[in-house]
Amino acid sequence: IEDDELPEIQFASATTSVAENVAAAQAVLQVSLQGAVSSAVTVNYATSNGGGGNPAATSGNDYTSTSAVLTIAAGQTVGSAMIPLLDD
Repeated sequence: IEDDELPEIQFASATTSVAENVAAAQAVLQVSLQGAVSSAVTVNYATSNGGGGNPAATSGNDYTSTSAVLTIAAGQTVGSAMIPLLDD
């Protein structure tokens, strides 16, 4: 094992469902690391319109386009990416 080896990052679930008729609703996407690391891990993320599937979520109709940085603290293995939802 290399000291500078990057941890594997993945979504905790391949899909998610949310109620959009709730004030200030957000999709909370859990992101996990394969094992704890000794320093903080940062992940840049951004939304994009769904493709190919039905139903596909679209920015401006279903959610607010988002780009942000998720930081998972040293010793932790889980973080959350937050996506603001729109009630359509």
